[in-house]
Amino acid sequence: MTTVGYGDYFPTQVGGYIGGAIVMVIGLMVTALPIAIIGSNFTVCYEYNLKLQKRKTATQKSSLLPLSYSVSKL
Repeated sequence: MTTVGYGDYFPTQVGGYIGGAIVMVIGLMVTALPIAIIGSNFTVCYEYNLKLQKRKTATQKSSLLPLSYSVSKL
């Protein structure tokens, strides 16, 4: 993710190494930050859908109870 080309050209001085290291770190951060944001949004949506499914199944189970049982519980 941090290389370009086949290594035909590479830095030979200290400034080039420092510049290359900075560019590599920035490139990794640009890639890692959106992945973390998308992952956290996926987790939020997944948990929301789980809660929604639990509510639906609870509502379906309560609607299947006999009328006398549901009235006596009220």
